[in-house]
Amino acid sequence: MKKSSSKTVSVILAFILVLAPVPLGASAEESSQIANGDWSIEVAGGFAQVTWDVQRYDADVTVEDSDGLLGVGGSEGSLNLGFTGNSELEITLSMRAPLSKPEAAEIAIERGVDIKEVLSSVEYHEVSHLRISPDGGFGEVSADAATLPAYSILRYMTFIPEAYVAAPGPVCTGGDLTKTYRFAGDDRSFGPGNTSFRTKFDVKIDWLNQGAVTKTVSVGETIRQVRFSDGSWSSGVKRTALDSTMRLNLDGVQRSDFVSFNIEQDVTNPFCSVLTNGIYFNYDVTVSRSGAYSFKGSAIKVPNHEVYIKDQDNPSWSIIARRSYPTFDCLNQLLFTANSCMYTNSISGVR
Repeated sequence: MKKSSSKTVSVILAFILVLAPVPLGASAEESSQIANGDWSIEVAGGFAQVTWDVQRYDADVTVEDSDGLLGVGGSEGSLNLGFTGNSELEITLSMRAPLSKPEAAEIAIERGVDIKEVLSSVEYHEVSHLRISPDGGFGEVSADAATLPAYSILRYMTFIPEAYVAAPGPVCTGGDLTKTYRFAGDDRSFGPGNTSFRTKFDVKIDWLNQGAVTKTVSVGETIRQVRFSDGSWSSGVKRTALDSTMRLNLDGVQRSDFVSFNIEQDVTNPFCSVLTNGIYFNYDVTVSRSGAYSFKGSAIKVPNHEVYIKDQDNPSWSIIARRSYPTFDCLNQLLFTANSCMYTNSISGVR
């Protein structure tokens, strides 16, 4: 794809892992375009033109804002977006594609599985969040013009949106196929302030203590009910899974302006057998005190996943990711590959 020769500035954009925010105060002449090997965005005449050439076979690209889908395309395409007055555009650029064989081979070696299993069950997914102003500014307010936070919090939660879901049999019914069982869900939609969840993983970054990173984790109570012959349900049996697999790995950098770390978990349903998968994720995370972040790794597609980040002086959370589950069959190891139950993510943005 041919790129414009006009001046380019760096900004958080898809497929760039660690970047710094760019001042919105930059002039339209200096900031009229941003580009890398995959995306180009140009602002002119009250419109922002998004052009992409993601250089991946069989890719699906989407452009969204907070109200929903703005446009879709394949490996190459473009989209014109109009500004409303002086309001900024806040868009999410997303690309999904099959893994390349080298990528699949690396994951297969890491997990000790056949490459065919990886190719059939894992997909490539990259996301970036971007703010664009009508005068050609990109990114957030520069760190020099803002008060730096004392601490930041990353929050990763998983939850079941339904009030109840059928218990997969026989792996979660103790082998009993004569009765009908169900699990109580969290009965909610996405939101960082919800108190009902399957798992909750908070990471606090103390910028005033050389970027010290600590975790607070919790596992929601699991309730399994059985249906009686008259159609009513029992009050249920309650168990809570262990949180021992919810680990914060501090092999990266901890500084007063930048940190990197890894978070992982594999929390299994306490009523289910060894033939079930746990609620799994594994992510490498970077966070800059000035606002940028990156989030790269993989997760099982069940149940719903949601990830947020905020600074102590900001009352609202920035959304990193929200994912709805496709099927609870992903918990059954015998059906895992057939339902393509893993995804990989590489997300970068500015909070």
